[in-house]
Amino acid sequence: MRENAPSVEGLLRRAWYALFRHHPYYYAGALQWAAMRGDETQRLRRAFELFRREPLALRTLALRVYIDKLYYDRHSNAAAVPGPNRLRWTEPLGTDYHEELLRHYQARPEEFERDHAPILARTRELLREAAFEYVVEVGCGNGLLMERLAEHGAAAGTTFVGLDISAETIERTRQRWPGSRVQYHCCDTLQDFLGRVRPTSTLILANGTVQHFTQRELSGCLQWLVENVARGAVVVKDFTYPDGRLESQSRPAGGFSFYHNYEYLLAEAGLRDIRTQVYEARPTWKGVVVSARWGREARGGAV
Repeated sequence: MRENAPSVEGLLRRAWYALFRHHPYYYAGALQWAAMRGDETQRLRRAFELFRREPLALRTLALRVYIDKLYYDRHSNAAAVPGPNRLRWTEPLGTDYHEELLRHYQARPEEFERDHAPILARTRELLREAAFEYVVEVGCGNGLLMERLAEHGAAAGTTFVGLDISAETIERTRQRWPGSRVQYHCCDTLQDFLGRVRPTSTLILANGTVQHFTQRELSGCLQWLVENVARGAVVVKDFTYPDGRLESQSRPAGGFSFYHNYEYLLAEAGLRDIRTQVYEARPTWKGVVVSARWGREARGGAV
């Protein structure tokens, strides 16, 4: 390396912000994980020295290979919790990501509406159909989705909660929305929070969150909900398989995330009334909103 080469921190931060605008879910976590380990840091430094003058498509390919080999070879579906995801979202870069995303959407409110209209519409439909003691978002980040949802209210007895594993993210989110109807809590897992409050009914939201769970972790969470909460519903917003195939086994999607067959996993855990909506989220990829219910008021057959 040249003596005047940029520091690892400066290199990672510039690369992270540059790549964020093109592939926000793919690379922020990879850069953060690599920065925390000596050997991976050196490999990543060399990769950027080699590819920084090449077209974005080539850098994209190089980093995808890097991620697949160094992450998925070590963290398969046998892992209960992907360790690097803890680094991604609990370190400052994770909080910065949420701040950057909030600024992006505040400057482009029409884009927020386009990206989140399906999950907002489905959630509001469920709230009209039945009352829930709690509405909980897993991985609430900057709180924008929950604030928009809580604006229109629900039953008077409904408590809105945003959960995140980053204490810094939660603190900034609380400061950002003073007087909010939403309660924001730092919590390691959804089970930890619900195990403390013990609700009889809960509506769970996951907006681009559970794609970072392994199949084992996601299946375990769904099974816990069915066994420990008498009645509830789940609404998941995610991206779809690029080739449209649905497999029972989750597979890597890049950026410490997985393609999950939500219909299969929800049904396997005993949820019913599974409904799926695929929509165009960006010109290059499609999003999906999947919802399901469990408990006494669950209904079967509708898709």
